[in-house]
Amino acid sequence: MTISLMQLASARLGYLSDAQNLLAGNLANIDTPGYQPAGVIAFSDFLDNSSGQVKMLQNDANDLPGAADPSPASQVTAPGEHSPDGNAVSLDRQLVAISKNETDQEFTANLYQSYMGMFKTALGTTG
Repeated sequence: MTISLMQLASARLGYLSDAQNLLAGNLANIDTPGYQPAGVIAFSDFLDNSSGQVKMLQNDANDLPGAADPSPASQVTAPGEHSPDGNAVSLDRQLVAISKNETDQEFTANLYQSYMGMFKTALGTTG
């Protein structure tokens, strides 16, 4: 399947929006006893996903079904990083992930806007 740059940028923005919602959910549960933060799948896996939704990773056999066998790079927490109540949300890690996601959104939006500007120039329109 071939995908145009504009379609790819649009899909990336949708993916980043879903990822931001997932990260916000992790932060919202920072004080929930026993909560395990969800991780975000890779963008390439998102493109291959037929439903077009970002799936949660399954970090434990008792988790709700998600993408099985997460890669170590996409895991949100390392083993043993839990608060006394069993919550594994790390504020620092979540804020870094949210900041990276925001930077990725800005980059993708700017790329999309630049290409739209080039197309408008090529077509002879400025509006």
